[in-house]
Amino acid sequence: MISEILLFIVLLFLFSCGSITNRANLNQRAPSFIGQGLDETSFSFNADNIRKPTLLIFWASWCKVCKEKTPMLLNLYKEINPKVEFIGISLDDDVADAIKSVKEQNIPCPNLIDIDNTIAIRFRILSIPTIILLDKKGIVRFRGLNMNVNFHNTLKNLIHQSRKNSNLN
Repeated sequence: MISEILLFIVLLFLFSCGSITNRANLNQRAPSFIGQGLDETSFSFNADNIRKPTLLIFWASWCKVCKEKTPMLLNLYKEINPKVEFIGISLDDDVADAIKSVKEQNIPCPNLIDIDNTIAIRFRILSIPTIILLDKKGIVRFRGLNMNVNFHNTLKNLIHQSRKNSNLN
């Protein structure tokens, strides 16, 4: 009887952790944070102050997959900037590595450094690259590792809603 109860508890824990980590923050307000830009400027993020859809990209210079996805993100940036705000968040241990990577890849959007992972922890980042898409109210509408069909549909809808709401004001 006790072993059955323990098995039930372990299974419950495993299934609940999986669903939490895979869907952390989805349809919830993004957490606020203060960070430092790669240019050493202070950066304050508050979901209440977002004026347009925002794309957060968690990455690191040592991440091979991050480097592979950079050209796609740069093309997306060229296509939809300034309709969507892009913010990169580097999880590098060394600011110099992040700066070098941004320069080598000609990344034009603002990038922050998160050496102690405080921002990553607030967003429950478990792997990189992770892409988080926020609506203009600061609600997480997409989070994932790939810019899949769901990502593109969500992005398209958020841009459309943002444009529609701007025309009403």
